Amino acid sequence: MFQKNVETELSLLHETISDLPSRNNLTKKEKRALNILKNDHDIVIRKADKGGQIVILNKSDYVFEAHRQLSDRETYLPLEKSPLNLYASELDALLQEALSFNIIDDKLIAFIKNDTPKSAIFHHLPKIHKKERPPVGRPIIAGIGSLGENLCEFIDHFLQPLVLRLPSYLRDSVNNHYPLPLIPEIFDRFKGAKVFSKLDFQGAYNLICIQQGDGFKFIVSYRAKTHQGRCPIQILLRWLLCPSCGLFMKSL
Repeated sequence: MFQKNVETELSLLHETISDLPSRNNLTKKEKRALNILKNDHDIVIRKADKGGQIVILNKSDYVFEAHRQLSDRETYLPLEKSPLNLYASELDALLQEALSFNIIDDKLIAFIKNDTPKSAIFHHLPKIHKKERPPVGRPIIAGIGSLGENLCEFIDHFLQPLVLRLPSYLRDSVNNHYPLPLIPEIFDRFKGAKVFSKLDFQGAYNLICIQQGDGFKFIVSYRAKTHQGRCPIQILLRWLLCPSCGLFMKSL
């Protein structure tokens, strides 16, 4: 929804300023340099995982890191063909079931369904703040335009208030909520310390241990109608988490 609103606003802005004389703030040398980078198929340009920097990598190094991650068969599995048609049929059946329970209406189904879905794209953001060179990457599955994009937004509408009730929920800290300590004061706190430790996680999110059955326990408390012990919201969420597939190299 947010993406569509932004696209609409940009279209209106384009129509408003289309009659104005165009201006270019780049010099000829700058435009020539950008074109050289754009047409250089031996490099990959990506945003850094942290800090907002732009990283230029050898394409061979970037591809090698992606293959290193994708070769982990405990996390990824190669597919012989695209399962999009199968997943689309499953989602359509689940939406019709939710419609029969009066959980959603035809208007909401029209929003959730994507008649021309795209396969999600796998890529990674280089972690240049780490010591490894070439840098390791943070895996990303870009699901814009994918089959479950709008369903994610629909499910998120219900999860947001429920997550706040979880005993394990930690609210993000508020910037500038308390005065930052002076550097000398920080050093004073470490006087006498002999042992310092550092924890560095790789793929920490998917390594978080959750007791079996707890992952969906709080969803059942939602006051949605059930039918023969089946909660449509819970079923849709389970479906959303299972059919996760993506392509690599298509965008390179």
